[in-house]
Amino acid sequence: NGKNTTNSSKNNGQGEELVLKSCHHGISSALDGLEDKDELVRTFQRCRIDHLGYAPPSQLIQWDITLAECQKRITKLPSLQQEELDKNTNDDDDEVVVAVLKEPLSSQGKGIHFVTSVQEIFDVMENHRNMKSSDDFLDEVMETKGRIPCWVLQSEIYPAMLIRDRKKFHIRMYILVMETYEDGDLLVHLYLYNRQEVRIAAQPVEDDDNHNTGGGKERRNPSAHITNGGFTGDNNADNKENNKNNKRKRVLLTEVKELVPYIPALEFFCANTFLQLLPDITRRVGCTVDDQPAQIQKHVLAGVDIMMTESGKPYLLEVNVNPRSPPTPDEVSSQFQSHLVSFLDDMINLVVFGKNDTNQNNNNNSGKSKNSSSKNSSKNNSSKSNNFVRLEDIVDAALLKQQQQHTSNNNNNGR
Repeated sequence: NGKNTTNSSKNNGQGEELVLKSCHHGISSALDGLEDKDELVRTFQRCRIDHLGYAPPSQLIQWDITLAECQKRITKLPSLQQEELDKNTNDDDDEVVVAVLKEPLSSQGKGIHFVTSVQEIFDVMENHRNMKSSDDFLDEVMETKGRIPCWVLQSEIYPAMLIRDRKKFHIRMYILVMETYEDGDLLVHLYLYNRQEVRIAAQPVEDDDNHNTGGGKERRNPSAHITNGGFTGDNNADNKENNKNNKRKRVLLTEVKELVPYIPALEFFCANTFLQLLPDITRRVGCTVDDQPAQIQKHVLAGVDIMMTESGKPYLLEVNVNPRSPPTPDEVSSQFQSHLVSFLDDMINLVVFGKNDTNQNNNNNSGKSKNSSSKNSSKNNSSKSNNFVRLEDIVDAALLKQQQQHTSNNNNNGR
C-alpha cells in the first residue's frame, strides 16, 4: 500500500526513507501438522469427513501398544473391498487382505510396510521400537512435535489403476494457501495449480498382484508398489546395483494420455476435499494470528498425493507441506523442467503480485479468522492469468456442468 506503518520503514543511510510495501513468507500455519500421517487422519476425523471416502479407511495405533492390545483393537484390516469380502468370503476362499502400515514421521516412501495380519503389524512396530530405543528418537520427537506420533494402518488402494505396462502411480497436485489482510481482517484463500504431475513406480505389478488371490501374492514388491519419487529401493549394499533400476519417473499428467480424461474429476476431488477442511485450516491460522504489520503476508504450499483405483475413484494419500526441492535436471525431461520453472513463476505472480486467473471479487472461498463481515477482496487480479485456480471456482464449475448435463438429459427424455 506504500503507506508508513509502525516498524515498517527505515532510513537507508542517505536520508531517504524506505517503506515496506509487502513482505511474503512461506510460514503460514494453515496446514501445520498435515505432513504427519497420523495428524492428517485426525484432521479428517475432526472435520467429520473420515467416513466419506476422501481418504482410504485408516486406523491409528499407539507407539507403545502391546501385542494383546493390538489383537484387541485390530479385529479386521482396513480394506476398500471389506464389504464385498464379507459377503463373498467362505472357507474355500483364498482372498487375502493387504493393508499398509506407515511408520511415524516417515517420508519419501520410506517406512511403508505391507501387512496381512495383526502379528505381522506388531512385529514391524516392535522391530522399529527396538531400533529407535538406542538413540534419542522419542526425546527429539517430543521436542519438535510435543507428542508421540502414532502409526497409521491404512487400506491399500486395491485394485489400483495401472499405466505404462502395468505400473502403479500416484498423482501430485499442488494446493496453495494464502493469508491476506482486508480492512484489518485476516482472510484465508485456497488455490489449486491446474498442471498435475504423475509419479510412476519403477517396476510393473505382477499379473496377480493387483488382485489378491493367495499363493503368496500378498507379498508386495516395494519397487512396484511404492510410487514416491524419494524411494530408491533396498539400502542393503548388496542391492545397490539393483537400485539403479528402481528410479521412479516423474512426468506431467498430460503426457499420460489415458489419464487426461480424469483431470476434471481429479481437480474437483482435490478442491472439494480441501474445502471440507477449510474450517480446520482457518482455525489453525486463527491460532497463530499475531500483531505483525499487515504488510507481512504468509502463505504455504502443499503437494497432495492422490492414487486411483482401477475404476477411477481417487483417494488422498498424503499432504506434503512445503515439499522438497525439485529433482536434478538429469532426472526429468526438459518439458518437466519447464513445468517447474512455470510453476515457480506462477506462484510468485500470485503470492507477490496478486495475478491469478479468477475474479477475486467473489470471496466465497475465503475463511475468516476474525469476526468480519463479508466483503470484496481488494487484490488486483486483472493482470495476466496463470495456472492457479480458486477452489471455489473449480467446484462451482463442476456443479454447474453437472446441472447442465442433468437438464439436457431431462430435455432429451421428454422429447
